[in-house]
Formats: sequence, C-alpha cells, structure tokens
Amino acid sequence: MSAGYYLQQNGFDTEIFELHSSSGGLCTSWKRKNYLIDGCIHFLTGTSPKENTYQFWNDLLDMPSVDFIYQDTHAVVEDESGKRVSLYSNVDKLTDELLAIAPEDKKQILSW
Repeated sequence: MSAGYYLQQNGFDTEIFELHSSSGGLCTSWKRKNYLIDGCIHFLTGTSPKENTYQFWNDLLDMPSVDFIYQDTHAVVEDESGKRVSLYSNVDKLTDELLAIAPEDKKQILSW
C-alpha cells in the first residue's frame, strides 16, 4: 500500500491488490493453530520523530495526531522447559532481565 501511495504521489496510476482478507501488509495479524501472530501492532518502529523511519509513516498518516500506547514489554519468550524472558522496552530493565537469566554472558550483554 505504501508503494502504491508513493507511486501515486509521483504521478503514476496504481491498482493495489491485497491477498489477505483485510489490508495491512506487514501490519496485520493471522492465526496459526491456536496462536494469533501479530505482525506489527506490538512493535512498530519509527513512532518517534527522532527515528529515521518516522518521516515514512508521517507521509502516510498524520503521526502527531496518533495516540500511541507504549507497552512496557515487547514480547515474552518461553522455552520448552517453561523458562521465560521478557523483552522490555526499557533498556535498563532488559539488561537486568538478561543478566538474571545469563550472568555468564555479562560481558556480551553489557557491550551494547
């Protein structure tokens, strides 16, 4: 849809086809067995004017008018034994989480 928009903005005639039952491209969700896979709504990059991709979103919609809700956690990953790790939005909380589950990787965790 974005490509169609940009082409239209530059004088090209476009016709957009959607394979999914609803539009959205990467910003959509789908079901696989008993799971709902959310393709973007929980982790949409470029929502801050400081980010490089912000202008792309702002070209498509009026970003200042959108009320974003920033979640504390991007995702929680659980392995087959039931051990969980939370991928926090806050870098300090994420660092603490990673150090708690893998103190042996401290050097690598603290390197970024």
